[in-house]
Amino acid sequence: MRNWLLVGLLVLPFLVAAEEAKSGGDPLAAILAPGEEWQVAVEGLGFADGLSYDGAGNVYFADLRGANAGVYKLAPDGTKSKL
Repeated sequence: MRNWLLVGLLVLPFLVAAEEAKSGGDPLAAILAPGEEWQVAVEGLGFADGLSYDGAGNVYFADLRGANAGVYKLAPDGTKSKL
């Protein structure tokens, strides 16, 4: 019984996402600003990890395996800087 419950909990999110896709809805669209589309924030990363943010809207992440591995800050205006 316990195994079936675990399987159900693992499969349910995929079923919900599949149903959303069939209906043409994007379950993540609710987090976008009205009138905005998805955009690529950073390209050319080796292995991005450690995503975080602050109250000013800056996003922090680490590139662990790229040629320029390090910790970066992505500002709301799109400026990327290595810390």
